Amino acid sequence: MQIINTTISGPALAESIESRSPDGCRRSGKSLYVATAAEAMTNYRENPAATWYKDGADPDDTAGRYAFQRLRQACFIPHVAPKFKLRREDKFYAIGSCFARGLENGLAAQKVVVESAAP
Repeated sequence: MQIINTTISGPALAESIESRSPDGCRRSGKSLYVATAAEAMTNYRENPAATWYKDGADPDDTAGRYAFQRLRQACFIPHVAPKFKLRREDKFYAIGSCFARGLENGLAAQKVVVESAAP
């Protein structure tokens, strides 16, 4: 499966991911990791924990490959394979509701700059 987006060209995409400070000035440095659509699909296919549910799968099979089955284990350990690392000097802006506020609080507790955090 190949995903092609003919709407966004290379330069427009590069400009859209470049960091800017709140005053509109460009910051030095770009995102440490930007996946192509092909890489994102490969990451998804290689992740054994990528699928939450499948019709007909036995919910009591704790050795099953679906997340809803693993939740029934005594100790649920999520599959995590990070492709990048967060740095203390990075700046973050969280968008959303309670999950985003939780991220803000966790990052701020680690003395990380969170641009979206309310004073």
